[in-house]
Amino acid sequence: MVIPLLNNMKKNYVFILIFFIVFIFFFQGCFDTKKPRICYVDDGYDETIDGWNVDHFSSIQKAINNADVKSTIFVKKGIYHENIIVNSSGHYQLIGENALQTIISGDQINDNVLTFSKEVHVNISGFTIQNSKKKDSSSYYGAGISIKSGNNTIYGNIFFNNSCGLYAAYANENHIYDNKFINNYRGLVLYTGSYYNTLNNNIFISNRIGCKIKGSKNNTIFSNQFSENVGGAYLCCVSNNNIFYNNYFSNNSDFNAQDWCLNSWNASGIGNFWDDFYSDEQGAFDMDDNGIIDIPYDISRGYQPEDYPNKDYYPLVTMPVIENRFLS
Repeated sequence: MVIPLLNNMKKNYVFILIFFIVFIFFFQGCFDTKKPRICYVDDGYDETIDGWNVDHFSSIQKAINNADVKSTIFVKKGIYHENIIVNSSGHYQLIGENALQTIISGDQINDNVLTFSKEVHVNISGFTIQNSKKKDSSSYYGAGISIKSGNNTIYGNIFFNNSCGLYAAYANENHIYDNKFINNYRGLVLYTGSYYNTLNNNIFISNRIGCKIKGSKNNTIFSNQFSENVGGAYLCCVSNNNIFYNNYFSNNSDFNAQDWCLNSWNASGIGNFWDDFYSDEQGAFDMDDNGIIDIPYDISRGYQPEDYPNKDYYPLVTMPVIENRFLS
């Protein structure tokens, strides 16, 4: 009698064990904690804060790592010494409290301050992004932000003291506006395969090159300020069919714009303002007083032949107003 009883008990134990395995396999998802879709970051947060390391973090990288793939991350004022890397696919909004006081500093340690892979889409606003690793003049590494995807929005930021403020490669249909690029080796680079991007109301000051476009086409650049750079805008390497209009170029020491390719420097009868071609003394006459200089402005050709066709056919008499809404 004892042996059959033991056998029955063993069968019951086996049945119970199988039941729990099946239960856990099919229903464990019901008990999983969902990742938050809204997170908060403050360099002063610690374990005394409600939601610590759940939806409240002291590190931007930790917030991204623990957030849902479609999430908004609000970052309070402070200095965040981080080199942020995002490789997992997702769409993130990173919103700084105040661009002048919400600072992400790479401390010149790793290449980029923020690196986003081609699977990542971002909206970024309200930060100073500074101190990427410095590189020599032939390198594009060491960016404040490096993106390799499309349909991103980057606005209302300050890019300061980077090898490259914003570096975009194979990045299409991004909107980059209302940013300041200050004291970078290159302010913004649209590198190979970056098409149909829009750049407007940005301010490029005291960079070696304000904006460089290399091997990228069909981008629109309007209502930007290029001042006190060594070179304002530079295009090379089959960067054709880009459009520049209603920008102003002033006090750039080597050149305002240099175009080795085939691009348009006006649109719908509106050109750009050039500080070396706007007054009667410079031969820039506006006889019909319509605000447009009567003869075209020749864009610097670099080493291309003198008959290379790039011209601004509607150069402006007065500087356009650049309405940088976030950082005026």
